[in-house]
Amino acid sequence: MRGPRITYPNAVFHIINRFVDKHPFFKTDEDYKTFLNIYYEIAKYYQIKTFSYCIMPTHFHYVIQTITGEISKFLQRFLTTSAQTLNRKYERTGHLFQGRTKTLIVQTELYFETVVKYVLLNPVKAKIVKNIFEYPYSSANDLLNLNEEKICLPKLWEYIFKEKYIKNEANKIRIKEWLNNLEAEKIYENFQKNHRGSFLATKEYREELLKKKERRKIEVISEENINRKSDKVERNISWEEIKHKTEEAIKEYKIIPLWKNKRIAFEQISWYIAHNYACWGYRKIKREAKLVGINESRISMAIKRIKNKEEKKKIVEEIIKTIF
Repeated sequence: MRGPRITYPNAVFHIINRFVDKHPFFKTDEDYKTFLNIYYEIAKYYQIKTFSYCIMPTHFHYVIQTITGEISKFLQRFLTTSAQTLNRKYERTGHLFQGRTKTLIVQTELYFETVVKYVLLNPVKAKIVKNIFEYPYSSANDLLNLNEEKICLPKLWEYIFKEKYIKNEANKIRIKEWLNNLEAEKIYENFQKNHRGSFLATKEYREELLKKKERRKIEVISEENINRKSDKVERNISWEEIKHKTEEAIKEYKIIPLWKNKRIAFEQISWYIAHNYACWGYRKIKREAKLVGINESRISMAIKRIKNKEEKKKIVEEIIKTIF
């Protein structure tokens, strides 16, 4: 059972969700506008400040700040209203969104620029447009035009340029230079490297906030008492090494009939080793193993099938002790 979201007044979040089955639900320009209008109406009610957004055909991103800390109430009302409105238009019923909205707490002093640009680069990464200003359903042009109705410029200016926002036409030149300096590869790398669970932050920042919000009694986190995977330090091991050693181990251990075949055994065992021994997150496993067409939930389920079956777990833990 999932616990409550970690939140607090003035927290900055990167929020993400998808339509069911990654379906491109928006069919017209009006659909995008309706979705955005609903967002701003409800954001105003819940005192949400907006820094960046990008509404893609299959999913959406927002970078926001919640003044009150009521992120869950805001998301529930925003997504429920959106689903009801769009379902009614297309005469459909049921869930519109894939699941619980991801909310990443952003360590603003280090990663604010990264997350804002990461969001704006989505349509470029998806090869829908060549540059961020061509995409009509993001905040790129709102920023360029200093649109204060859509973007909370005073706070954004403070986070980006570390100074007070003073209205003048020269600001357009400055923000354009900032937006043009995207360095996509560097931004993607920085985002992936520092995305830890429900945080875009350093390990130290994350641990400190979790201690406060979860009231942890543990003062010093060690390898023996770490509960969260993203608190652990990744081991210096490559996917090729995990792959090779797993293949060798499968030849030596009696894995049938515990596993249906060697392919399934390799998948489950190698992913388990990467997650539980190398301390990789599901996203990194997918990336390093080049798992095209396989989502993170499948990796999670494969690992759980070992954890939940004592015979399998015993063999895999023995393999880990033997080969590492």
